[in-house]
Amino acid sequence: MLYGDKFSHEVDAAKISSAGFPVQKIRGGYLVQVTEEINDVADDSLML
Repeated sequence: MLYGDKFSHEVDAAKISSAGFPVQKIRGGYLVQVTEEINDVADDSLML
């Protein structure tokens, strides 16, 4: 998930990192990695 300049103030990078998700500062925003496998996002059967 990419939070650009407009939403960067909504990101608590320390809290997200402490929950186990990698966070990278990119220019004025943040990139948050929510899964190691992009197909997890498309595979909605994981939500069942």
